[in-house]
Amino acid sequence: MKKLKIKGFSPTANRQGTGKINSNVTGEDISGVYDYGQVDDPEKYPLIKDTADEIIKNLRVLKDKPLEEVINQLELRFGLENIPIKSIEDSLWHQLTHDEHIGQSVQGYKITMKDDGTGKIRIPHISFSSDLDYLDGFLNRLIDKLENLGIVKRVIQTK
Repeated sequence: MKKLKIKGFSPTANRQGTGKINSNVTGEDISGVYDYGQVDDPEKYPLIKDTADEIIKNLRVLKDKPLEEVINQLELRFGLENIPIKSIEDSLWHQLTHDEHIGQSVQGYKITMKDDGTGKIRIPHISFSSDLDYLDGFLNRLIDKLENLGIVKRVIQTK
């Protein structure tokens, strides 16, 4: 049987905490299916119909404007911005844990200003999990790394 080789595929290519499912072939985000039939369900989606009405009203007011201006106005009026996400791969957390078998998932984001003050950035809120005995071993390996770097001196001994 011929083995299929996919050019340029990286299983983690787009896993930057987007919360989306990734294609197992290309690694690209897969968009979910929006159920338009649920828009009129006030218990499930209380604001969607009002929001859609507001967008339509804005489109009618801006109908003679160029599309890019309409988009800019809608983004401004609805407070939508394309705020970049801080890279997990560039973090100290990733540097110290990338070779460990610790499950992690992005639970959400906080929005703050970039360190250099040039704009906003979304900081991932990460949850991690592992068996307690593995975490004990991980902490010992982490302390060893920090000791080797001369950052800390071990003061706690585990049994």
